Amino acid sequence: MTPEVKRVRGVLKEYDGTARLTFSLPGARRGRTRVSLEGRRVRVEGKGKGLEYSGVRLLPRTPRTVAITLMDGEVSITAFDQEVTLEELQRVRAERDELKRRLQGLQRDVEILRKRSEDERERLLKERTSQMALKVIEVLDSIERALLSAEEGAGLREGIEILRKQVQRILKSMGVEEIEAEGQVLDPLYHHAVKTVVDPGREEDTVVEVLQKGYTLDGEVIRPAMVVVSKREGGDDYGKGAGN
Repeated sequence: MTPEVKRVRGVLKEYDGTARLTFSLPGARRGRTRVSLEGRRVRVEGKGKGLEYSGVRLLPRTPRTVAITLMDGEVSITAFDQEVTLEELQRVRAERDELKRRLQGLQRDVEILRKRSEDERERLLKERTSQMALKVIEVLDSIERALLSAEEGAGLREGIEILRKQVQRILKSMGVEEIEAEGQVLDPLYHHAVKTVVDPGREEDTVVEVLQKGYTLDGEVIRPAMVVVSKREGGDDYGKGAGN
């Protein structure tokens, strides 16, 4: 199979009597990359798996000294207008490497600051959403208390029920879910036991009554369920669970 030949055009930058020509050769191997220079004319050839690169470009002037750097995927030709000694080339390269190291450090710092900024925005948004959700939950508590005292079959009760469902839909759209409690084994992460009762028919630490519903926001508890749990005869009679 004949490999695909891709023409590449180098990126040329000039500064202070120096020209730098860079060719990007993604996938080309270092040992199969060749650079030739004739006067101002630079030719680059590179080979990779199933792909060949070829590129020609003129330097702005015929260089007096040339430094070539070959790396996998990139060829860099630095052309100097004057004679440059090996020591000077090594110094320039060292300065370049130091600048590159500093630039990479700055890029890391910028990324860290960006991530911190995003985390802070997310934290503030979550905090405000949680505060708002708790206020809506308080409204729902009031609606459910009113529903308990409303008479069956009364038009007022139907209106309160419609309002309750609307508020529940709002909470669901915010990511708020009610915590399962009654009949569950006490879970300190989700339940706050404020009272115990002797109940021979249930396992110890089973929730037998919910005094106040609990809720989560995106899976995290924003208000634990306040519950009554079962105990054995003679067992401890004290509150335990979330908040203790």
